[in-house]
Amino acid sequence: MLFGVCGCAQGQVWLAEAYSEGSCVKPPPPKQIDANWMVTQKTFYVTLASQSAYRRIAETFLSRVGVTDQDVHTMCLTVDLVSSGPGLNITNTGYDLREFRQSCQAGSDPGHFFCIPASGSAGTNPPRAGKADYYIAGTDNQSYMFIVRCVENFFKDYILLTTRPAISQDVYQRAAQSVRELGFDERRIEVMPYHTCLRNDRFISTVNVGPETRRVPDSYGIPPFPNGQFIGNNDIRGGGGFGGGFQPPIIPGPGFRK
Repeated sequence: MLFGVCGCAQGQVWLAEAYSEGSCVKPPPPKQIDANWMVTQKTFYVTLASQSAYRRIAETFLSRVGVTDQDVHTMCLTVDLVSSGPGLNITNTGYDLREFRQSCQAGSDPGHFFCIPASGSAGTNPPRAGKADYYIAGTDNQSYMFIVRCVENFFKDYILLTTRPAISQDVYQRAAQSVRELGFDERRIEVMPYHTCLRNDRFISTVNVGPETRRVPDSYGIPPFPNGQFIGNNDIRGGGGFGGGFQPPIIPGPGFRK
């Protein structure tokens, strides 16, 4: 099996592999999972993830190597979960109208799903998402799910799905603890800013943010993506919604090459 194959110029690599932290891990399942909550909530925000995970998602949307930090941080990414028998259908939406979908079958363990690329909108590259095992490694069944992924039976990464487009410090600390316990590098945690995202009745778009954005309400006090309002916290420095624009540094993985 070939990993990270692309028509790249010399020295270029798929960044998801370049930022990879090594081979897969299988976390212990959480004590209790409310599957009904997962599909009733339906729409989640990917407020935190490993650098590798965000870059694989961006590469899938944009269908190219060499994605930049700016590309990653302007995804305005949402994930919709819809039940399909014992499994799930996942729709990932970002960069305005771009979508790619995954079809997931329930595994043998609680909180385990095996997901394969299904389809995507024009300009996306769904196979780039890869075949992946999804393990729900932590959840409170009301505001977040911490998911560890094993992509193509080799590359490990993780994503945090939250019901709000901002992450509380409490949830961040829980995710960071899971990251440490599962052998990931905590320094490679990345937080997704949603403060420049706007949603109307049809889609999310990235907009230019001016000083007036400081006056919008904090996202904890408003429903996710109300029409005509900015999302995220009211600090335009970004960083995911807590700690005055907190954003861990971007640290290339062992395979990184310039």
